[in-house]
Amino acid sequence: MKSDLKKHLNIFIIIIASISFLACMLYLEKIFSILKVILTAFSPFFIGLGIAFVLNLPLVFFEKKLFRKFNHPKYKLWNKIKRAVCLILSIVLILGILTLVFSFIIPAFVEAAQNFIINLPDRMEALKTMLTNFASDHGFEIDLNSIVINWDSISTFLIEKIEQNQTNITVGTFDALVKVFKGLFNFVLGVAFSIYILASKETLSKLCKRFIFAIMKRTKAEKFLSVVAMSSKVFAGFVSGQCIEVVIIGCLCFIGMAIFKMPYAPMISCLIAITAFIPVFGAFIGTAFGALIIFLENPLQAVWFVIFIIVLQQIESNAIYPRIMGKSVGLPGLWVLLAVTVGGTLFGVWGMIISVPTVSVLYCLFEAWLNKRLNNRKICTHTFVPTEENSATPSEQEAEQNTVTIKTRIKEAIIKHEKHKTENKRQSNKKNND
Repeated sequence: MKSDLKKHLNIFIIIIASISFLACMLYLEKIFSILKVILTAFSPFFIGLGIAFVLNLPLVFFEKKLFRKFNHPKYKLWNKIKRAVCLILSIVLILGILTLVFSFIIPAFVEAAQNFIINLPDRMEALKTMLTNFASDHGFEIDLNSIVINWDSISTFLIEKIEQNQTNITVGTFDALVKVFKGLFNFVLGVAFSIYILASKETLSKLCKRFIFAIMKRTKAEKFLSVVAMSSKVFAGFVSGQCIEVVIIGCLCFIGMAIFKMPYAPMISCLIAITAFIPVFGAFIGTAFGALIIFLENPLQAVWFVIFIIVLQQIESNAIYPRIMGKSVGLPGLWVLLAVTVGGTLFGVWGMIISVPTVSVLYCLFEAWLNKRLNNRKICTHTFVPTEENSATPSEQEAEQNTVTIKTRIKEAIIKHEKHKTENKRQSNKKNND
């Protein structure tokens, strides 16, 4: 009787799931629009979570490493103001870095735009002369000097077009300003949320754990918390590793551009460093912007700049990135490319940035599930490894190393979870004895 009831229940669940999936496919646009409204409403909170996660990295460094000598019960005043002081120092550090970066970018960008506008007529004349000489050298007769560009008529034409579309321009400008102010408002709310989260992160952590244990069984709650701890570790490792990589690539780019005497070295180095936050495609985006800016100043140096960045990218991909990010992310190259492509298609630039650690967590969970299934079936994973010493290709060796890294991280998370579980049991027994 029980088996029949369970069988009918499973059939009923499958039918309901099939109907729900079909309904979602039929009304996919409406579902996405509803999700978009919900995400927009909660965007300040999500922004706050992101800011809090980034600020937490220097905050932990200040509390546990820089001022660890004062983390003693006898320093009562310091224990009261420790969180506030370290939080202020973290905010000042992030703001100082952003101010330093934009102080290099904005003035140099304005100077490049001004030089381009001032030198545009002279460059057009030089281009006409170069094309005329090139044509005459190859037996063609082209008189480009007879072509005169009337810049006054071009400016008059542009002014007339602006006056004709004044209404549309006004509406578009107003919509852009509304979006800018809305984004600033959400950012300010996000900063407020992040400060509140970091100021009471231990209290919020205990509250979330109590809520999880209240709605889940103990075993499932412990598994869920171990996954959360592993995700936090992976994301923290990715952010810290990416920051180190950005600093290294920016410094190397600046040194190389200074050696080869390329223009706008500080600004372009900062641009390359900022776009390096985007895995895989960030280097191409930064190179395109840098080459365009240098091309406006010196076309030949723009070509040398592209060659220099290609060489630098090879050094970064083969020497720097694996050493810095290999231990913190541990994803094979194919998975990184797939994650960045799908994340960028669905969520734009932010999707490209967070896709790699997200897929890394999913990869760890999949690897744990796969190992569990193989162990239950008593299948040794070493039987799939080639027995010859040099039979594995470099990509297979890299994948094997990444797998070992992921297994190590999973074991560390399990050991940490077991220690936490033992500590909780010891404290509960102590309370019961008291």
